[in-house]
Amino acid sequence: MDELLDSTERSRTPPSECSLGAAVLGRIGPDAERRAVDALIEMLPDPDESRRLRIVEALGALGPRAAPSIPALLALMERETSNGVEDGRSAVSRRMSAAGAVCGGGDPRFVAAMIRMMRSSDPGKRSAAASILGESDQPSPAPAVASVLIGLLKDETQSVRSSAASTLGRSDGPAWEAAMPALLEALGDEDEWVRSQVAGALARHRAGVDRVVPMVVRMLQSGNSSLRRVAAEILGEFGTEARLALPALREARQDSVEFVRDEVERALGLIAPPEAANPAH
Repeated sequence: MDELLDSTERSRTPPSECSLGAAVLGRIGPDAERRAVDALIEMLPDPDESRRLRIVEALGALGPRAAPSIPALLALMERETSNGVEDGRSAVSRRMSAAGAVCGGGDPRFVAAMIRMMRSSDPGKRSAAASILGESDQPSPAPAVASVLIGLLKDETQSVRSSAASTLGRSDGPAWEAAMPALLEALGDEDEWVRSQVAGALARHRAGVDRVVPMVVRMLQSGNSSLRRVAAEILGEFGTEARLALPALREARQDSVEFVRDEVERALGLIAPPEAANPAH
């Protein structure tokens, strides 16, 4: 069975990096592939957690070809618990991501499972589910999903609020119309990282510029260099509507951290293109 796992995991590696022999799934014919998927499904109840994770990710590597495993994968995903938020954003998140790869974007079974996860008493599951729904291979959140995410903006756990805000930024149509007032309210969150995610979600739609830009300008003075970089990135998202931020961005050209200065120059180029032609040295 370990050989089966190893060959499946190698199937995710580009041919230039790994010699895929005839045993690699996807090249052994549909009958053998189905037997391999069946074998992996049988292995899912393995008592060892790290081994279960390998099995789940092996199925995820096969994507929709592992569709027969969907019921078992979703059941396992809901049954497993996290050991806190950090674990929830690693092992739990990886299990959810693998299940999403097998289900395909927008599969109603996967979406329904994610909604249940966002309502879980486990903060690791809530955080991971909200984050997974914001990944690029997932569709824009439907109104029913957005409604749950809006509720998570008031969650007691910082990472849950942050993930919910980021994913809401990907919504559109009626879902976005419902999300925008809640995001504007969430600009008052006590946590600066949550506020940055809320601001980024609004910037994606160039919404709330009069409230967002002044707040993000203040973030340029943060003692956290990563937050300063994010602030510059958000201002750039607003484009020419963020001209109010130009003085602060010009000053930020002198930031002590190179990756912050790089993002500041990019923002200046988006807000006032002539500025980018004369970068500070």
